[in-house]
Amino acid sequence: MRFEQALEENQPLEALGEFRFSYERSLLIGRAHPGSSTRMASLLKNAGAATGGVALLLLVVPTAPIWLTAVFTALSALGMTLGSRVEKQRRIGRTVVLNFATETLRLDRPARLMASPRSVLISFNAVNEVLAVERRGGFALLLTYRVKRRRVTTVLVDSIRHDESAALAQGTAFFRAAFGLKPPPLPAAGDPSQARDEWLPPSPRPPSR
Repeated sequence: MRFEQALEENQPLEALGEFRFSYERSLLIGRAHPGSSTRMASLLKNAGAATGGVALLLLVVPTAPIWLTAVFTALSALGMTLGSRVEKQRRIGRTVVLNFATETLRLDRPARLMASPRSVLISFNAVNEVLAVERRGGFALLLTYRVKRRRVTTVLVDSIRHDESAALAQGTAFFRAAFGLKPPPLPAAGDPSQARDEWLPPSPRPPSR
């Protein structure tokens, strides 16, 4: 079984980038920690509450123009709505589940706009590549897999810091062993924004030297 082989040949993953990993029988479950999403949700809600307070004050000022009160009311509603949406996305979170019994990979992501969960189920046999690349001041693990006759590349693990190089090498080797791929190549330098990622917006292309 690939699960036993991956554990025998590589140390168990505990944490990598945005994820914390746990093992349950034949499952490897990675859950993204909240990180900056919690702070962003609080910031948006606080801004909404502040602009709402200004709108209430304007209501009791006889000389205050109606349009100004309407603007602050709209900003308050926008801040509270966006804050609630970001908070819901944080609760849904990003999840990676490797099921070694069925040899499938499940990727759970919140949709960008409505914050509803979206899942993709990938057979281990459909995985072509797991590659570490430079991304946003650190590294990311990109996953390439087949969907019918086309190849899709998406981010498997993001926000890997430079000081996690040992964990990055360990994680790359572990995932490749799990999917039955050959030993990992060296991390590839370059901009991964060309990857066709369904969930994350492309990173800006760095200026040419």
